[in-house]
Amino acid sequence: MEQIESFFNMDLIESIELQIYNYLTDTKMFTTTQVFHDSGITSCFVFENEVPILFEYRSKGSEISFSLPQNLGGKVSWLNLCIVYSLLSDEIFEFLPSVHIVNETKRLKWSYLSSFIGIPEKTNNNTILWLIHWPVMDYQLENGDLVSCKFATSGFNVREFGVTCVSETKIIAYDIYGPPEDRYNYHAHPAIGNKISFVVAQSPGQHIGYLNLVAILFFENNEIFDFLYRIEIVNETKDTKWIHYKRFIGIPEIKNNICWFSSWRFMGELEDGDQIELGLGQESFID
Repeated sequence: MEQIESFFNMDLIESIELQIYNYLTDTKMFTTTQVFHDSGITSCFVFENEVPILFEYRSKGSEISFSLPQNLGGKVSWLNLCIVYSLLSDEIFEFLPSVHIVNETKRLKWSYLSSFIGIPEKTNNNTILWLIHWPVMDYQLENGDLVSCKFATSGFNVREFGVTCVSETKIIAYDIYGPPEDRYNYHAHPAIGNKISFVVAQSPGQHIGYLNLVAILFFENNEIFDFLYRIEIVNETKDTKWIHYKRFIGIPEIKNNICWFSSWRFMGELEDGDQIELGLGQESFID
């Protein structure tokens, strides 16, 4: 559930009903968004028309291929798959929807046959997004491997396919934002501007568990805004980098400011003496 919450506004999508077909009972039901668990794989269906920005690899159509990065930072533990599709025909009810992961380098293949599928309306503009959280710890996926994923079922028009990799040392970022508070005065490395550089303090017998960032965003007026910001953390010593995106929509309420508090969980990636650089930047956003 945490993986799904990181991509969507659950309060919003949980209030919207959609139609689900159950292949085991051959029945259709209208329900709010539910999380399905099947053979260790977690998935859900929501009304969306594009792959979220956090997915690293994207492709048009029912198949996508990519190479696992050389500096992934640990063994690949999960693949998050995101499939945006519309309905072509009633053939979808004849065969279980199947999704496949293929390690092209090692010639290994794994398949997932879902017992459920979300049913979009039979119009060209109605789409459903299928999010799949797939554990792959035992799949021998290693840095540099060429991987392909495919959604192979009749009756669907796949608009977009997205995949993101999660390693066992992947950084988890939590966001809190609202009116500015005095708490940002207590951090050890204050700076003015969108960049900051520091050296991890010497702490014998300890390791860095969390890195807390606070950014104060200023606006020229108090009008409605909609923009995408990026936090980039670079360990210059080890030549590793982590990026997190956050979309802001709303109206700044106090002095045209927003306080963005982001807490990053680390598990050994930052060590004593490492040179760290942080950058904050605004991205172009296409709705």
